[in-house]
Amino acid sequence: MQDSVPVIDAHAHVAPTCIEQVVRVMDENNVEALIDMTPSLSTPNEEKAFPGPYTIEEIVTAFEKFPGRFVAFCGIDFDEFGTEGWLKREKEALARHVEAGAAGVKIWKTLGLETLDNEGKVIPVDDERLAPLLDYAQELGCILAFHIADPQDFFKPLTPDIDRYEVLQVHPEWWFGDRKKYPYEWWQLIRQLERVIERHRKGTIVGAHFGCAAEEIGYVADVMRCNPHYIIDIAARLQDIGRNDPSYILSVFTEFQDRILMATDVAFGEPFTPESSAQARHLWNTYREYFEKANTEIENPSGLLKWKLSSVGMSSDILDKIYRLNAKRYLMNR
Repeated sequence: MQDSVPVIDAHAHVAPTCIEQVVRVMDENNVEALIDMTPSLSTPNEEKAFPGPYTIEEIVTAFEKFPGRFVAFCGIDFDEFGTEGWLKREKEALARHVEAGAAGVKIWKTLGLETLDNEGKVIPVDDERLAPLLDYAQELGCILAFHIADPQDFFKPLTPDIDRYEVLQVHPEWWFGDRKKYPYEWWQLIRQLERVIERHRKGTIVGAHFGCAAEEIGYVADVMRCNPHYIIDIAARLQDIGRNDPSYILSVFTEFQDRILMATDVAFGEPFTPESSAQARHLWNTYREYFEKANTEIENPSGLLKWKLSSVGMSSDILDKIYRLNAKRYLMNR
């Protein structure tokens, strides 16, 4: 592993109160910039502003202290979705967030799972009532980033034979297998996202976590072939990517070398601790090791998952695109 190669982590979460410490960790690990994919709003509500009670204005103000090192995303407030005034309110809020400095809009996985409309029904990802706001976001030049669904195991019956059983024992709130509570199956949510991608073609759309379907790499590749405006990040899915034959992964990453973003889902919360620094370094090192070494068995970046990864050893020209140039082109050249 060589941390002499600079990277831009295109999917991170950064508390604005620890920005100085985060920059030090970035410098120590040759991380050029972080893209904060937190869907923050102007209302400091912990339920709306994942992962903490920080407003988009607070985040942008903190980021401005270090020009070129951070990019902020905002979110959508679905309260009162379906009422007459919702669209007007959210268009106005989005315009303010973009004016404040948000580069894009992050739609989080609660859409399609838990977010309810004004009649108490779960809002599907491809709900046509959301389309005018997404159109408006693209008119404003916003990137649209989607984290829809989660690993397939989280939607299966909760039995010890699934690969992520131990993960769900630690995080039972991540299990979405109860169809009475969560009406949509995994593939239904993924197909809903595909329809959104096909519908909104006037700007860049990012599919987080390997297009939200890291266990179905061939499917994601097909969606990318049909939708040139669609790019993906690889945040928190190295454990799935690395289970595949390295030659297959190399072929996919070669084909889409201009549309894949290096990303880890690294999180720096409050309070900042030495463990935060160590965890970030471990993540970045593991990702670099996987991509830079060839034919090497790599430890799984998740301590709760037992399988090892088979590294790919990509060429330096492709790595430079995935590590940093693609993020500069799509997310930072604004």
